[in-house]
Amino acid sequence: FTPGLNLVVGASDTGKTFIFEALDFMLGARDGLRRIPESDGYDRVFLSVEPTGRPPFTLRRGFDGGQAEATEYPDGRDRSPSPPKTLAVTH
Repeated sequence: FTPGLNLVVGASDTGKTFIFEALDFMLGARDGLRRIPESDGYDRVFLSVEPTGRPPFTLRRGFDGGQAEATEYPDGRDRSPSPPKTLAVTH
């Protein structure tokens, strides 16, 4: 996604709804994220965020829900991150 208007378009059954469900889940939805065939073999969801004027960070959370873990990269993603922080999930 980029600043401004972003459109997610595509044919039926290509993952558009799943993108929004995954974003909702990573931003605090209580229920676990539903499984789709492409998720076989994975046990966590990752969301990398590149905010304007702030350090980038990555959120990690298990598919079944629970707490999230945040890792911040104060000097950029090509440098060592800060120690991970456990976040309580609140939607």
